[in-house]
Amino acid sequence: MFLRNDRYTRLPLTILAALALFSCLLTRQHWQWPTENAASVTRGFDPPALRWLSGHRGVDLKVDVGATIYAPADGIVEVAGEVAGKGVVSLSHGPVRSTYEPVDA
Repeated sequence: MFLRNDRYTRLPLTILAALALFSCLLTRQHWQWPTENAASVTRGFDPPALRWLSGHRGVDLKVDVGATIYAPADGIVEVAGEVAGKGVVSLSHGPVRSTYEPVDA
């Protein structure tokens, strides 16, 4: 699907952006580091040029082996187990998801 650059395309995208922002404001909650203290970021967010391409859609944190990982905010556990040979925990926080790997779930 290709997007045209005209007012009929921009209006729905603007409405979607406004709804996404409104959704985030409705679920506003206190977020915290998933570790005891702030962790250093070893690799930052690097999205792909197109959303279906491979890319790094998160951040990597330097954490000691065996450290306890906490939920950064209230949420629902969506996945807790092995995915593609790695331990994964994924939480849904309304419109936002946090995922941790590799972990012992």
